[in-house]
Amino acid sequence: MIFEVGRLLEWFGVRADALGSLLLAGDIGDIAGNALSFAGLAFLVVGLAEAAGIFGRPAPEPARTAAEDT
Repeated sequence: MIFEVGRLLEWFGVRADALGSLLLAGDIGDIAGNALSFAGLAFLVVGLAEAAGIFGRPAPEPARTAAEDT
């Protein structure tokens, strides 16, 4: 509720230092929240894609021979 009142007062041209700090904190929280939510969604999608094998499975390593060991 305080942010809505702050936005209304800012719209009318009333801007106090404490009010400006609160409004800036709200904007930063909005941006950070969106960034974290999209990062979490990307992490979820990549994890589900790997679990479902969409990107394919790595080929097994061929057996090493004695000639390769020397």
